[in-house]
Amino acid sequence: MRLADAVPDALPAPPAEPGPLTLRQWRYFVAVATERSFSVAAQRCRVSQPTLSQQIKSLETLLDTPLFVRGPRGVRLTAAAERLLPPVARLLEQASTVDRLARTLTEPAPVELRLGYTPSVHSAALRAAVTAFREAHPEIRLPASSASTAQQLRHLVEGRVDAAFVRTPLPGPEDGRHWNVLPLEEEPVLLVVREDHPLAGAARVAPAQLRGEPLVFVARELSPGLWDSVVGRLYPEPPEPWRLEPDDTHLVAAVAEHGGISFVTASTARLLRAEGVRYKHFTTPEPTAPLALVWCRDDTRPELLALVDFLRRRFRAA
Repeated sequence: MRLADAVPDALPAPPAEPGPLTLRQWRYFVAVATERSFSVAAQRCRVSQPTLSQQIKSLETLLDTPLFVRGPRGVRLTAAAERLLPPVARLLEQASTVDRLARTLTEPAPVELRLGYTPSVHSAALRAAVTAFREAHPEIRLPASSASTAQQLRHLVEGRVDAAFVRTPLPGPEDGRHWNVLPLEEEPVLLVVREDHPLAGAARVAPAQLRGEPLVFVARELSPGLWDSVVGRLYPEPPEPWRLEPDDTHLVAAVAEHGGISFVTASTARLLRAEGVRYKHFTTPEPTAPLALVWCRDDTRPELLALVDFLRRRFRAA
């Protein structure tokens, strides 16, 4: 026999190099480690048990160490698996976070309109309108904040809010900025008195009956619209307040405790059912508190104009 006949045409191929570790293998590993059962882990991972077992075997080969010991009472983790489990669980959690983030990269950036509300605004019609706008435009977020009319105007100038619901009329422009004003509605204003006050039993109260009564109200510099539209209409010459309070809740509480008179809108009266006070309507023509949306004139963002148009149509139809 010739030597050439004794040499094979080709040598056997060397064993294949193990492939890289995959997140899928680590997920199978965590499933078995937490369930302590190959069959339950396979159900959790929605694969067949042979498939999961093969992946775990490949993982052990790549790591060159056993990870699990099967026994009559289930699966037991080896020392290597005990050391691997915490960092692998963290790795999978981070991978899930990255996956969620990557899915949002192609989505449009969220749009935000920051709305300011003066504390006296409790209008059910406005609340329903804003809710309807939010449902019609789920892509626009509407975070809200509360502050007096004067503070809301400053927040507009400073860029801390994009539009504000305030009581008009407004004071003169601040810092050379001019406002766009969209009138929305006019709320009736009611008198607030203690239940033992002589006016508590009146069917309606005439403005002349307020003369000489101690006035509990907010400072004019905080709510100029309320002063001009309410106090300015009820008194020939607006009196100096007996007590100043920061908002409607404190106004009503002060009247209940100390006496005097005050004024709130009808929506506020429905909201603040304080013990010991009575809300009385005025004789016609009743004073009203105008409510308006205000925004900076040079702000023409589409989302803001969409809100303006929505509210204009909503309240015009009301």
